[in-house]
Amino acid sequence: MAKASVVWGGLSEEDKSRFVAVRNKAERLGVLDINFSGAESADSLVCYERTLDIIEKNKARLDQNAGEA
Repeated sequence: MAKASVVWGGLSEEDKSRFVAVRNKAERLGVLDINFSGAESADSLVCYERTLDIIEKNKARLDQNAGEA
């Protein structure tokens, strides 16, 4: 995954698109809360992407475990 880049005056168009993709993926996976706030949010983008990849990879098992609780 590409490192988030910040351009003068805000996020690059590429990073804005990546944030939209992360929000959409989180919604699709049923992630209840994802917060992009603060100056470090662009730095956190890679972490959000990786976390959602892990959730997606393990979604069936996570859903099964949630039903057993």
